[in-house]
Order: sequence, then C-alpha cells, then structure tokens
Amino acid sequence: MSQITLSELPPILQTLINQAKKTGETLTITDNGIPLAIISPVKKKSLLEVFANLEDIDTSLKPYDMAVLAAILVRAEYLQQQGFSWVGFCELDSDLQPWDKNGVKKPILSDLYNASHVWVYRDFLVEDVDELPEVWFY
Repeated sequence: MSQITLSELPPILQTLINQAKKTGETLTITDNGIPLAIISPVKKKSLLEVFANLEDIDTSLKPYDMAVLAAILVRAEYLQQQGFSWVGFCELDSDLQPWDKNGVKKPILSDLYNASHVWVYRDFLVEDVDELPEVWFY
C-alpha cells in the first residue's frame, strides 16, 4: 500500500481531511455519484484508556502486568487498523498467558486476547498458526 503525508496533498484535500479528523466523521469522495474514496479518521484508544478499562475487570493482574497487557491490546488495535487481521506474540510471563500451568484456559485473559485477535505463543517456535480462529481472516 502506498503512503503519502498529509502535507503532500493539495491544500483543499488537506482542509477536508483535517475537518474529518476534527469531527470524527467519514468523508466520502464521489465521482458522478459513485464512491471513489472513503476517508475515515482512525479512532485510536489511548494506553491510559485501555488500562483504566482493565482496572474495571477482575483480571487479578498486578499493575505492571496490566500496563503490559494494555500496551499489547493498544498495539494490536493499531496493527489491525494498518490492515493486519491478527497479531501474534510470545508471552513467557505466566501471569499474562491465557492459560494456567496445567494448560487450562484463563477465561478473562483468553476473552481479551480473542476479542483483540491476539494469538499468544508459549515459545518462539511459532508452530501453531493453523489453530487460529477462522473468523479472524475476514
């Protein structure tokens, strides 16, 4: 995908895009009534916002682990906005793994990771990609 900076666009487009960013509304560019391009401002959650939401969930995580989890979820959202359908990473910290020492799923962490399309590996071998949920590939 090609990228250009906002400053490289003609001034009229810069104005329209800046308006869309301010209002949060989608801008549709048409040609003879047919949509040609859609510009939709990226709504990015802040790390602090995600961290605050995690505090409301009984994850039983320590504050440092909650901060790490919030960073993972925020980055996953950013990467998905860039076009990646899922994110994978290796988590060696047992507190942040979505399973316990016996391999039993931790419901809250599993649900958080699944909702964010985050696949957690237990090591750096990255061998179980075939197990990804099918719904993540739309």
